[in-house]
Amino acid sequence: MSIKRAIVNGNQRVEIVDAPVSQLPWLKSLGCFSEIIAYRTRVFVPASDAEIVLGRILKAA
Repeated sequence: MSIKRAIVNGNQRVEIVDAPVSQLPWLKSLGCFSEIIAYRTRVFVPASDAEIVLGRILKAA
């Protein structure tokens, strides 16, 4: 997995790229959300809570 900035529908977002499907429930439990865009599930970190959610993810890594 890697973290990058993405622009989706004109809005900047923090995206977690190449997240294994088996880890989606875990990422969602930490505060992330997913969207299906162009038949692909993409995982994002909410911008309002990005610092907290990314801290949880990095602490668990």
